[in-house]
Amino acid sequence: MPVIGRVLNMTTELQALADGELLKTFFVSPSNNLCFHGKCSYYCDTAHAICGSPDTLEGSFAAFLPPKEVAPRKVWRHPWRRSYHKRRKAQWEQGRAELLGHTDMAELMGLG
Repeated sequence: MPVIGRVLNMTTELQALADGELLKTFFVSPSNNLCFHGKCSYYCDTAHAICGSPDTLEGSFAAFLPPKEVAPRKVWRHPWRRSYHKRRKAQWEQGRAELLGHTDMAELMGLG
């Protein structure tokens, strides 16, 4: 996936172009920074917002790829992806058993 890092002005490059539901999520934080959040049922609230400093944001941005019908590609699920579901957790989110596996792996790699 083509990715590039850059500095972005949230006021002129995001807020000025946003409309509808996305525009409603923009707000100014108590620290006087411009922030916004996504629109979803989980983690999309002011407590999990993306904020500029004060409206400048540095990040990496991915290019949109054409539809799969136009450019076929393989897709791999990330093994540590979150479930983003309040009651159904991903396997690695469920308990301490997997932490032991991480410890063993760290020792094998010479990190433990």
